[in-house]
Amino acid sequence: MSNILIKLGGSVITDKYGECRVNEDNIERICKLISRFKANNPDSDLIIVHGAGSYAHPIMAKAEETRDLEYGDLIKVRQQMSRLQSIIQKALEKENLSVAPETLPLYLEPRGWKYMVDDWKKLSSMGKVPLLHGNLVLTDDGGEKIVKISGDDLIKQIGFRWKIPMIVIASKHPVCSKDPDKFPDAKPIKDVTPAVFESIRDNLTMPGYRDTTGAMLRKLEVLKELSRAGASAYIVTLKGFENIFSDPEAVLESGEGTRIIMFPELHKFNFSTEGFIYFLEEVLDDNYITEFLKEGGGHGILKKISREFKSSCIEYPKRGGKALRPLILIASYRAVSDKESGNLSHVLPAMAAVEFLHNFSLVHDDLMDDDEFRRGLPALHKIYGEDIAILSGDILLTKVVDAILKLDVEPERKELILNKITRTLTDLSVGQSIDIGFEREWDVSIGDYIAMITGKTARLFETCAEVGAILGNGSESEIKALRDYGLALGVGFQMIDDVLGLIGDPEMTGKPVGSDVQERKKTYPIIYALSKLDDKTKNEIFRTLYIEYADKDVPQEKLDEITELIENTGAIKETKKAAKEYIGEAKDALKVLKESTARKVLEQTADSAYYRLI
Repeated sequence: MSNILIKLGGSVITDKYGECRVNEDNIERICKLISRFKANNPDSDLIIVHGAGSYAHPIMAKAEETRDLEYGDLIKVRQQMSRLQSIIQKALEKENLSVAPETLPLYLEPRGWKYMVDDWKKLSSMGKVPLLHGNLVLTDDGGEKIVKISGDDLIKQIGFRWKIPMIVIASKHPVCSKDPDKFPDAKPIKDVTPAVFESIRDNLTMPGYRDTTGAMLRKLEVLKELSRAGASAYIVTLKGFENIFSDPEAVLESGEGTRIIMFPELHKFNFSTEGFIYFLEEVLDDNYITEFLKEGGGHGILKKISREFKSSCIEYPKRGGKALRPLILIASYRAVSDKESGNLSHVLPAMAAVEFLHNFSLVHDDLMDDDEFRRGLPALHKIYGEDIAILSGDILLTKVVDAILKLDVEPERKELILNKITRTLTDLSVGQSIDIGFEREWDVSIGDYIAMITGKTARLFETCAEVGAILGNGSESEIKALRDYGLALGVGFQMIDDVLGLIGDPEMTGKPVGSDVQERKKTYPIIYALSKLDDKTKNEIFRTLYIEYADKDVPQEKLDEITELIENTGAIKETKKAAKEYIGEAKDALKVLKESTARKVLEQTADSAYYRLI
């Protein structure tokens, strides 16, 4: 095992129905178990997050009723969370664990997340056990305001940035078919798959009052996203916690735990993301800083500035995400070759190239749209500023070529792949320019839209699959099948993005509801809705977007009104239907290929694109 993230749920370490009531027996027991695990696995790096329980929930529940948090609430919650952390710290230290207690700063600015998570990782690698908890903080978001950062928010931030392979949440109950405290016949659920999550979503509430700092639904929302990114995620009882690291299957079978596993084949197939990130850093560092610094002596202020610039360049790739495009490339390679597993060195440069290209586009796209977040953390230009973000994107683009040049293949194939990549970059840029141009237009057709997303999104998916097939020495029919797969998947993927951009959960997308309307985007649901609305309603929307608020943001209440109008036309349903058809086409294209684990991975990758909606 390597990095493990453990959360001590508030329902385990406190009595959530009284104020500041700690469960000392449970804390002592779980700390002993953590210590035993660490002693048996000294090379595993631990990070522990603990819940708030009765030390903050009553205050948060009251604030939820009044819909407001006051400065006195902030001070009280921070004081009480500090007390709870001290209790847990002492219990861990009693078991001879070297604990590093960490508290979120009173004032949290966007770039703060990057440095905090990096510091926690360093502490863990040094043998320390970072001990963290959620809290109330101040932020400057159009004026100073109090913001709640829950323990589950921390799991999201750490999990995506650190690429944690295993996450365990200790809870009073595993995930059940309904509230086990209210219904004696509630059944524990062994595995939460996409279909299971969809079926039980409405029943996922914590007992008693609404759990404002991290209900079971919120935990599952976070864990299913981290599962898609390759993490093994579990919610277990205290009894289940005893054996979750040694025999997780037994814990699940006993009903003492739940595994969140979105797509099993993806987990079995998952390549070493840590090794992949190291390779990305190696390509990025290839003489780019060292040679340049020789002219200035390689020390002092030049080193300082260049070190920060390198950090900005690798920021997005290091956040991990799902590494979807490299995954498609390596799966396509294995689907047509005789290499179902093993060394990735033959294809690592191509995987790095498509990841650099994708991240280059994200840096510039976030800047153009002035997006606040990317992969659960502040967007690059929000951390380093617009100038450095542009230059970082430029470096990532140069590294696309550097990575391709590292391919150990004959010159003809290397040239063919390089041509595919440059064609993709051209189409991506043209598609993005059309997308921006659509923001000024009103009468955009579905055909126009499909042409735009083919360049902006789908071409890179197509190239990933095709390059993988080329490197795997696929036949002409296999290469065509994978090219068709990638193109259809890319179109369907973007359509799902369009739905999320309109009605997605802001906690997960990092964007407010109706963000695509705010940006005047012409996405599939918006275009469909405009074709169904009567002229009067369309004119009112046009006046709001292009006259009344032509040079400023549309207020959220008006965005909500427009979003509701769009939904009422059936646009969301139609977009889902269209996306499902394209994803079905992608899976059908794979029928040419022989049955294999890699083919199943490609099929489940297509399914995962659609199930981002749940």
